[in-house]
Amino acid sequence: MASNRRVRCPFALLLYFLAAVISSLLSATMAALSYAINVSFVPEQPKLLTENDNMTVSALVRYDAVTPDAAIDYDETHKVCYSDLQFKVTSLTPKIIAVDYEDLSAMELPPGKSPNNKNITFVVTGKFLGHGFVRFEAICSDSKGNNRSHTFLYKVAVTRTEDTLGYVFIGVLSILLCIANFIMASEIKLEVVWSVIKRPIAPAIGFFCQFVLMPLISFAVAQIAFIPYGMTAMGLGVFTAGCSPGGGASNAYTYLLDGNIDLSVTMTFLSMVFAYGNILRPFFFFVIVFICTFGVYSNLYMFKVMTLRALLAGLCVPWLGFAGGMALAMLLRQPRANVVAISLETGIQNTGIAIVMLQLSFPKPDSDIASVMPVIVALFTPVPVLVAMAFYYGRIWLPKLREYWKFGKGVSVRDKGNSFSSAAEPIRLPERNEGPSNGLAKSEGAVYY
Repeated sequence: MASNRRVRCPFALLLYFLAAVISSLLSATMAALSYAINVSFVPEQPKLLTENDNMTVSALVRYDAVTPDAAIDYDETHKVCYSDLQFKVTSLTPKIIAVDYEDLSAMELPPGKSPNNKNITFVVTGKFLGHGFVRFEAICSDSKGNNRSHTFLYKVAVTRTEDTLGYVFIGVLSILLCIANFIMASEIKLEVVWSVIKRPIAPAIGFFCQFVLMPLISFAVAQIAFIPYGMTAMGLGVFTAGCSPGGGASNAYTYLLDGNIDLSVTMTFLSMVFAYGNILRPFFFFVIVFICTFGVYSNLYMFKVMTLRALLAGLCVPWLGFAGGMALAMLLRQPRANVVAISLETGIQNTGIAIVMLQLSFPKPDSDIASVMPVIVALFTPVPVLVAMAFYYGRIWLPKLREYWKFGKGVSVRDKGNSFSSAAEPIRLPERNEGPSNGLAKSEGAVYY
């Protein structure tokens, strides 16, 4: 007897099952998207603002309402409002920007109605150089009476007020750097350079430290101190300072610490030792005075940007450079004079070039923020050098000063009732042994009575 049961096609069942799954997924997606809050700002972010200037920002809020059934189903995992929407606008960076918002009106959100729109306006005022953030919050209550918040951020970049002195300083500094490099290049003695190149180990160590070690040190400092905290401009500044060529001051410090001055000159192709001509000293004195007076006055904002984090990072770059260059030179068994020259050439950077490059290559306010780091590097660079000079010359001069105070007080003599004091002449301390001068060798110091 034939069976009366209907036999269903398995392919039809499979298609029915897939259609049901797809339909449920689409329904869930549409329901989840239906009550998302969207906010668009006018003007669009980021907006460039000048210090002490203000602008009005409009925020267009759009809220897609849902049916009560959908709201109940998704209330546990999504932010569904059961009350009118309240708005709160604050500044996350009050030192950089200020926000003025007094409108406390609410946005009515009746369930089951078409999407609602509301225009919120607030005023942003630039206070100081940097990147500021406005926090825009839309607050409402859920089915359990708990406050829930939708948060949106609006970014504002604040630049310095147009300052003619700042442009004059950068222009004059660029010209002075070009003249300085031309003058110093004219002082290069090829025979000295060639004599050092014939023994390439020390120059190779210095080249490696200057163009490999220092960029790696500055990159590591930027990655640790700035990049994780969103301070990319500061990180760029410290990295640029570390990648700059060696500074001319290293030649003078190498000379004062009895280092290999020929190696120092060769490594940077500079010749700024005090005995090398009559043009360099007054010119560099003028450059230093110009930077320390006019440069400081036109860039006073930098002292407000110098946070503890920035100071520590700027300190680490030259000091780690000194230590790294000295350690590598000692590891490769270089003589003391070469160790001094390599260490100083590694740690001392030409921060003037870094400042000019940052100011002329990057937009505001990042260029102004990044330029702070080369200045901090320059401020902390002489500290270990001066400490080393104090120890070095203290070890030389202290024994001689003790000898002077011991034997140089004079001898009292009485002759035929007449007394007089014969004061001793000062001890002539030993001079730098630089070989014979005018056919006569320099003699050591002696004590005279």
